[in-house]
Amino acid sequence: MADFVQKTVNKTAVRELTTPIATVTSFNTLVEGVINENPFGCVGYTTRDGETIDPIVRNRVLHVRSR
Repeated sequence: MADFVQKTVNKTAVRELTTPIATVTSFNTLVEGVINENPFGCVGYTTRDGETIDPIVRNRVLHVRSR
């Protein structure tokens, strides 16, 4: 498995995959599987306003065309 490579002092890292994900559809399927199955055992929570937050949520979507 590839290692994370620190790019800046920000809390961001890039992971170089040994086998790239072939298509956007494949990647989306992978993400949906993580969201639905929660293999990391993440826990949801309730805000002060009573809003229930799921254990895993899709924060943002950004598609970058590879070079």
